[in-house]
Amino acid sequence: MTATVRSLPVPLALFGLTLLGCAEADAPSPPAAETPSGAQTPAPSGPEVVDPGNGRRYRDNPNRKVLVGPPDRLPPDTSAFFKQEVATDWSETIAVEVVACSDDVNRHHNIGIFCSLDSDFVVTGGGASANFGFGPGALLIESRPFDSNLGAWVGSSKDHLVSSPHTLTVYAVGIRLAGVSRADLRGQMQLKQVVAPFFQNQPNLSAKVDPEFMLVGGGVSLLNPGGNNVLLTGSFPSPDGTAWTGTGKDHVTPDTTRIQVFAIGLRPSIPFFGNIARAVVQRSFTFDGFTGPGFPGTVDVQVTPGTIPVGPGAVSNWAPGQGRLLFGIDVNAGGVRAWDKDHVKADPNGTITAFAIELWKTN
Repeated sequence: MTATVRSLPVPLALFGLTLLGCAEADAPSPPAAETPSGAQTPAPSGPEVVDPGNGRRYRDNPNRKVLVGPPDRLPPDTSAFFKQEVATDWSETIAVEVVACSDDVNRHHNIGIFCSLDSDFVVTGGGASANFGFGPGALLIESRPFDSNLGAWVGSSKDHLVSSPHTLTVYAVGIRLAGVSRADLRGQMQLKQVVAPFFQNQPNLSAKVDPEFMLVGGGVSLLNPGGNNVLLTGSFPSPDGTAWTGTGKDHVTPDTTRIQVFAIGLRPSIPFFGNIARAVVQRSFTFDGFTGPGFPGTVDVQVTPGTIPVGPGAVSNWAPGQGRLLFGIDVNAGGVRAWDKDHVKADPNGTITAFAIELWKTN
């Protein structure tokens, strides 16, 4: 299925700190992630979830808050900015929910966060953002669906080479269709995942949905075995809109990793509901000689009125140079904000792009 792509005009960038060959899915489980020796990670606090596939630990829904959703799901003191029209498409039959979960403990190597949707929504995408204040910076290593149930999103972050205590926010995004049960909606969706069979210093891998599905979102996990680690540079839809792509790189000090990529698909015609259309919107900002290191760049993309955002993504295109790395894929009521930065060594050139997959009912 060919994607509809709307490339929007380049906005003024906002610089500062955010507020807000491959193995198929049935391949053997990847090796468990390890915390590098010497990592200064605080002891876990609060309930945890452990991924049985790779052994990673996640804080379970810390400070969970529904940011966008049907009016009955929002806190009673929610601002009027969050009205019903931002929670549904034009037909008011496709509802979107955006949930944010935020760690309130500064960590060096974050154990990660598990963030779940309400039980009647199905995950279509998500994001994560490392909040490091005025420190040297922390970076993403993971943003992906937790499991095949498509009920939650997980994200992980870390500092790199220099200490930078930080907190982490993870966003889960999902949909609900009027008159369709969660079980029936999940039955009309597909989760594809691929794992690279080799360790690479600059991994690049895509997971493609089957032809009868349209891509609505995806995610990436870098399966670092330890050492200096490889960091995330991209989690985004392919140009033809049929696959989700993940990219990463080692930085300053050589290292390698395996990469795991997830693609989420939805049938365009749902029994007893109707037809659903999908488009990919994106916006880019190109750097030209801004000074670094640690100089962040950001760009926003907004979805078309009458549609809902379901698949956030971002990519930092840096080559040639030292490299720029992702530290934030934020989700808001109307779209996506992407953040990247150089780190330790300056790289004042490159392009950052934010992506949002949008959905709406056609009939």
